[in-house]
Amino acid sequence: MGPGLRVAYVNKNMDVSYEAKKKRARALRETVEREQRKLQEAERETLRLFPKEEDQRKQRHAEHLKKLQQESLRELEKLLKYRFGDKQGSCYFSSVDVRDMHGSDSGIRIGILGPTGSGKSSFINTCERAIKLTTRGSCKTQIRGAEDTILVEDYLDDIEGCKFRLVDIRTPGFFGYSAHFHMHNAHVSESDIAISNIMYGRIRPSQIIDFTERADELSDSWDSDFPHWLHAVIFVLSVRDPRLLSGTHMINLNVIREFIRSRGMDPVCVLTHVDQVRDESQLDLIKTKASAATGSDPSHVYFIENYHPDHNERDFNIELRAMEILNSALMVGERYVRIHKRLVKLG
Repeated sequence: MGPGLRVAYVNKNMDVSYEAKKKRARALRETVEREQRKLQEAERETLRLFPKEEDQRKQRHAEHLKKLQQESLRELEKLLKYRFGDKQGSCYFSSVDVRDMHGSDSGIRIGILGPTGSGKSSFINTCERAIKLTTRGSCKTQIRGAEDTILVEDYLDDIEGCKFRLVDIRTPGFFGYSAHFHMHNAHVSESDIAISNIMYGRIRPSQIIDFTERADELSDSWDSDFPHWLHAVIFVLSVRDPRLLSGTHMINLNVIREFIRSRGMDPVCVLTHVDQVRDESQLDLIKTKASAATGSDPSHVYFIENYHPDHNERDFNIELRAMEILNSALMVGERYVRIHKRLVKLG
């Protein structure tokens, strides 16, 4: 990132009206109810179609799929109804003022970071498919900005009433710059400025941010834009990336890892392409390396097989894992909100 680094906020839903968002949210709720009715009808049909002993195996398989679908629908319903504070409970925030978060349209904002080829776009699309019940996500894997521009784009912002957002942060070359800073001790301040401006929500729709100015966390307006900050971060790394096992990511992520850690945020880590690991005995080592590189607690490191563009059939195991990761991010996001609000209270 050289001088003049800029950030462009991609606002793909600028022209989506309130009524359109409300209609989409209503349609999703109706779809969930319709799918639940279909499951009940399918259960009755299963009992009719598999009365014989030789078909018991098929029946058990069908019942297993139905249970997965039922579980998936229950988790989806909870996420669509999510409101700030649901994960930790209202008593958790009794000593701090979180009225701004309760009044926020976007709720918990979850930043998604990952190097090129990590499967970050596929992970976002997998989350979209799980939440929107579609066969294709809207995150484009081939979007590229100029080398001195960071692109930021919100997802799940087109569902009226959805109280969390995925914030895709496209940082060309960023995962290699920290190693350069470490070796040459150059441009560290610029990197810190870039991270702080992203984390502190200085990016708005249709804005281009010049990173010559740092977001001042000690200014009088420090907390005024807090609902626009990132409240949680998900790092997306690929298990097939040699930089993970070699320890290179440990160096590459040093700047942002320490930035997040020093502010009390507990990141989540998602490991993609797990289906390409031939030696399953390597999974524990991979998880340990990922935890160290990202600063994520081992309990917040998840393996996932993402949906791919040519994968049109629903896989409830994939969707359940994606929703488990989202729930984890909401949990740590709420925890970070309380940590920040306590700091504000103490002055």
